[in-house]
Amino acid sequence: MHFVHVRGRGQTNVPLLLANGWPSNFVELLPLVPLLTEPVDGVAFDVVIPSLPGFGFSGKPSRPGMNLTRVAPLWAELMSRLDYPKFLVSGSDMGAGAVMALVRDFSERLIGAHYINVYFGFPKPDDLSPEEKAYVERGNYWAFAEGAYAMIRGTKPATLAVGLNDSPAGLAARILEKYRTRSDNGGEIGNAFEFEDSATILSVYWFTQTIGSSVRLYKEAFADAELPKKPARHNVPHAILVPPADNPAPRARGERNLWNIVRWTELSRGGHFPALEVPEAMAHDIRAFHGQIA
Repeated sequence: MHFVHVRGRGQTNVPLLLANGWPSNFVELLPLVPLLTEPVDGVAFDVVIPSLPGFGFSGKPSRPGMNLTRVAPLWAELMSRLDYPKFLVSGSDMGAGAVMALVRDFSERLIGAHYINVYFGFPKPDDLSPEEKAYVERGNYWAFAEGAYAMIRGTKPATLAVGLNDSPAGLAARILEKYRTRSDNGGEIGNAFEFEDSATILSVYWFTQTIGSSVRLYKEAFADAELPKKPARHNVPHAILVPPADNPAPRARGERNLWNIVRWTELSRGGHFPALEVPEAMAHDIRAFHGQIA
């Protein structure tokens, strides 16, 4: 398992695991490192950014079944080997799915859990509030208009991967289209991301030839029956950071499916990739969340 590990420079350093999803890799989270490892009022963070199995420099799973539920014990073991018996976590996209599994199966290890938005795949009962219904309708329309990529990866990921792994132009088109569609950029991707960051993310996939193993995680996630389950009651404090350009969930949706939400922050800008789009705001929210629960 590949991971980035940068120790904080504070009088008190809090272990923090940061997790990303697709089409990102660990590069998405690097802008947070200098913002979180420098101390504020004496407190900084020891930042750990693991690469999901099959992403970038992590190993490629050799058999079926490496889903997000099975990622959780790998990350728990990683933090044990780094001598962090308890730690804070923050996750987005599929990384948030692995964080949900950590909460479900390793709650005693967690100081708190910080999420980007609310997982859309939670069950949708009949008694939704008007705000929840509007959120679900927006999400369903998005799935129809923009979600074909997820369906093919969830069913036939290897078919797609052949073309993407064979063409750097095709790989760039696929990944950058998702960054453009899912960010708060006013129609121009350069308004949300620096060229060097985008080029580095693409290069990690291209030179490691891991586009196929990364998209396979969709198939594994679709088959993961544990993923959408609400965990048993626990004492892990939760924080939700909600970007406006990422189908923002109403708080009622979070309260229905997650325990112990102690912080709910609605950003004024940003989309699906706040660590790249608005890193200062995301770092501030993580600090403020820790300040509430410390």
